[in-house]
Amino acid sequence: MAKPRRPTRAATDVRGTLGSLVRSTLAQAGVVREVLERGAREGRARLDEARRDRARDAALADLGQAVLELLEAGRHPELLEEPAVADAVAALEDAEAPPAPPPRRGRPVERGERGERPAPRRAGAEDDGTVSSAGWRPPPARGGAVWRPPVEAAPAPAEERPRARPAPVRAGGISFAADDDDDLADYMHPDDVPPR
Repeated sequence: MAKPRRPTRAATDVRGTLGSLVRSTLAQAGVVREVLERGAREGRARLDEARRDRARDAALADLGQAVLELLEAGRHPELLEEPAVADAVAALEDAEAPPAPPPRRGRPVERGERGERPAPRRAGAEDDGTVSSAGWRPPPARGGAVWRPPVEAAPAPAEERPRARPAPVRAGGISFAADDDDDLADYMHPDDVPPR
């Protein structure tokens, strides 16, 4: 049977580190619990406040509905003389009115499907904003007056100066002084040495 192994130094260090981590976590658990309880109490208080506000709004809506029914029944007509009450009743009537039909979109009903010729427009038909191009003609051409500067204001042409004579054409390539020609054959290819 093999001997049991003794734990190495690295293993004991890990155990010690894990132990201290667990101890510090347990010590902080009480603090975390207090923070969580405080957050729950604050959330509960906000929820209770929202419920009270909702109940108040519902009670006001019920009161308003009862007053509106009394006004519609003809009781207490003096309330309608108050501008705030009259405005509120008018706003409610506008909200309860049927909505206006949406604007027409898409293709008008009078047009045919693709490939069919459209039906001729009837006189007095509802104008849908389209314009037929069948009878379109370009606008008549106008006699155009083009602006031109006045003739007397045109400056007289300046006298031309005679041009300088161009420089004489020089022979291209490299030119050498006469006294330098003696040693050209020493460092140039014989085909490149100028004739004497």
